[in-house]
Amino acid sequence: MSTKGVLKLNSLKGNKQNIKPKPETSTLKNKSDPVETNTNNSDKISDESKKARAKERLKKQIEQYKSTLVLIQKSYPKCFLYPPKALAVGIFQSLLEREITKPEEIRLGKTQIRRFLGKYTSTIKYKECLLEGSYRVDLDGKDAEKVTKEHAEFACEEITQRKGIRKRNFVDKPKTTKL
Repeated sequence: MSTKGVLKLNSLKGNKQNIKPKPETSTLKNKSDPVETNTNNSDKISDESKKARAKERLKKQIEQYKSTLVLIQKSYPKCFLYPPKALAVGIFQSLLEREITKPEEIRLGKTQIRRFLGKYTSTIKYKECLLEGSYRVDLDGKDAEKVTKEHAEFACEEITQRKGIRKRNFVDKPKTTKL
């Protein structure tokens, strides 16, 4: 029973004892409490460790991309060039079919190929080569089909959007002055 309930009950019985209620304890911790401060520091440390892990993961992905690029350029030198050429539609399936015929020790996996192609085809340099009417190349470097108007327009929109984002990030940031 709560303290208020005891006081009320005592007053109803005619008991005139002066019972002092106990102070209620707050569930919130005082800001000066060291546990609270440690929680804030652990949050900061946690955020920093998350950023560090993300940075390491990105670094690992870049290394994997570069090593895969080297392997693919050795296997298909006429297809994966620099500057890049537009790849034939369905190149992923063609790559998988060719890789299956290789010995297991030097074979690229399905996920590895998918990640590589995703990164390779998302670069601005690759998007810039998608001009309407230009030819796409197959794994042997031979002309396959032409780039369609829709694909060229989509690539142009993505380039514009990305470059616009980059410009906004670096345009005249307000300078702060020390007082």
